[in-house]
Amino acid sequence: MEEFLQKKFKEYYSNADLAMPRRFTRREYGFMFFGKSTMMRHMSFSSSQKIKAFLADKAPAHVFYSSAYYTKPYETDMKDKGWLGADLIFDLDADHLSLPENCTYEKMLSIVKRETKKLVEDFLIRDFGFRDLELVFSGSRGYHIHVYDKEALDLGSRERREIIDYITGNGISLDLILGKENYAIPSEKESGWYGKIGRAVNEYADKILSMENGVEELKKIKGIGDVKAERIYEGLKKLKKNPKVVNALPKEFIEYLKEKLAIESSKGEADEPVTSDIHRLIRFPTSLHGKTGFIVKSLSFEDFDDFDPLQDAIAFGDELLQMRVLKPFSIEIKDFHANVKEGIIEMPEYAAVFACARGLCTPA
Repeated sequence: MEEFLQKKFKEYYSNADLAMPRRFTRREYGFMFFGKSTMMRHMSFSSSQKIKAFLADKAPAHVFYSSAYYTKPYETDMKDKGWLGADLIFDLDADHLSLPENCTYEKMLSIVKRETKKLVEDFLIRDFGFRDLELVFSGSRGYHIHVYDKEALDLGSRERREIIDYITGNGISLDLILGKENYAIPSEKESGWYGKIGRAVNEYADKILSMENGVEELKKIKGIGDVKAERIYEGLKKLKKNPKVVNALPKEFIEYLKEKLAIESSKGEADEPVTSDIHRLIRFPTSLHGKTGFIVKSLSFEDFDDFDPLQDAIAFGDELLQMRVLKPFSIEIKDFHANVKEGIIEMPEYAAVFACARGLCTPA
């Protein structure tokens, strides 16, 4: 299985048009290989030709480079590398999200994509004003966002952690935003978290009012019965014109609004250790992911809506290969949709590489 994967990866790297990271000679590189659990790192390359030759020769399972720039990226001790700054990186993976029970791989990718778009549009562009962004499909379960704006380059770990706290709503004061006793829903047009909470509450009101069973939906909130649900429903009709009408609503609904709705529906998601780490290694765009065989795909924000990983991140061809299935699995990649049983089966090369990388089959 590993021999098969390495052969296919070698074929890819021998022919691929690999994209070099910005200032690639100032970065550290790391590699993981099939059949080995440790990483080879603290490497540097003086030319794109040398990187390409290394990948074509070694065919690693995973390829990484540092978000940081160094004067001496090859040094093994961090203090000797000569840190020059680092791109601001966000990693949004399915592991960070609440997914439905029995969520399929396809549905998971859709949910992560939606949250990535929210992070970029609502926080990085709208709130922070970043403009020089690159989106990257990780090759497996999520997306990376690289921020290259010069204002982010010199940020230390503490400042980057504060950005994550802002995005995730960590430590936010709802008493400051909504009021402590005399509540008022902020205008949707306000900036930052004020506007986010205003939009979240108004979108929730629109959703309830558009439902045929809106009153029944409100009764799902803890402590809300028939009478209170009717009061809330009527109050939501007036909320946009009079944001202080919330004070007339049952306290159980106000608590729900504060504890569940305002933060949970507005916050963004990202992996805090990745963003705050100013020496982080991140996946190399146009490399392959060793657990899927998919391309780590760089995307413009304009292309993001139409991007489908199961169509657009495929590295291998349609040639049919004989594979031995080790355990049953379901698969939907490109044009290959099947419920696969144990035994010998023919499948397209791209599906065979994916299934092998997942440990589901081996060459027959």
